[in-house]
Amino acid sequence: MEVPIHVAQESIDLQFTVAIGNIYLYWTTDDDGARTREGEIVFRCGTAYRFTDDPCCSVAMIDAYEKVMEVIESPWVTEFAPQAKDRLGEPIRGLRHFMFYADGIGCYEVLAKDVRLHLYSD
Repeated sequence: MEVPIHVAQESIDLQFTVAIGNIYLYWTTDDDGARTREGEIVFRCGTAYRFTDDPCCSVAMIDAYEKVMEVIESPWVTEFAPQAKDRLGEPIRGLRHFMFYADGIGCYEVLAKDVRLHLYSD
């Protein structure tokens, strides 16, 4: 899934947050001192995340440049899935491994059931 942002631009700011069983990566722009939320990537039923700083990113991570990429046959899913539970203690089935690389920032990785892109319009 292509993400229509260019993080290398100085006016873009990324925020990563976890709330109510989902994981969010959203971005804002600076327009004359006012921050405007432009869009967000929502990782539904997010159960785990990790971040790799830009200088340490691998070639595979850089392949996720400005797009959300699914890692097929991920060892992380294989390792984590058997113990993944939701807030009520129920097993979470169907976990998938997603990556998003932001130039000059690094790579965000998330285990979640699904991912959606939401763009805010004027």
